[in-house]
Amino acid sequence: MSKEQEGGAPFSSLSVSKPLFWIFILSFSFIVLLALLTQSSTSSFSNQKVANLFPLSAQANLVSFKIINRRDVDYQGAHLIYLHVQVPEGLNQTQLKAIAQKVVKDLIQHENFYSVSIDFGKYGYTEFKPPPSLKLSSPSLADYSFTYIFY
Repeated sequence: MSKEQEGGAPFSSLSVSKPLFWIFILSFSFIVLLALLTQSSTSSFSNQKVANLFPLSAQANLVSFKIINRRDVDYQGAHLIYLHVQVPEGLNQTQLKAIAQKVVKDLIQHENFYSVSIDFGKYGYTEFKPPPSLKLSSPSLADYSFTYIFY
């Protein structure tokens, strides 16, 4: 056997495995890319929904309010926050909603909780929590919604 034939044999076996190697690498890359794309589209939908939870929060900067009482309750592994907020006379419902959204938005940045209840005294109250069907699971923020009850 000549040196060319000896050198050719290992090259031949490598050339057979090279296509399999590249197929594996390309397939793996495609799967990773596909997973990242679906994850980013889901998270962007979730981020959009979370952003839609607080459309009025910027308006609360124009209204003065004061949190006069806070109570934290841990019940069956869920952290519940109860707030009593003092607001000036004559606020309309949109302004009260803006205050509630601002308070909850600020709480989200600093704490983990299951629900927030805000008492506006004689004006009504607001709750920010997930639907009852998700009570036992740990819902994402996109599952939460506001419930406003004004008098």
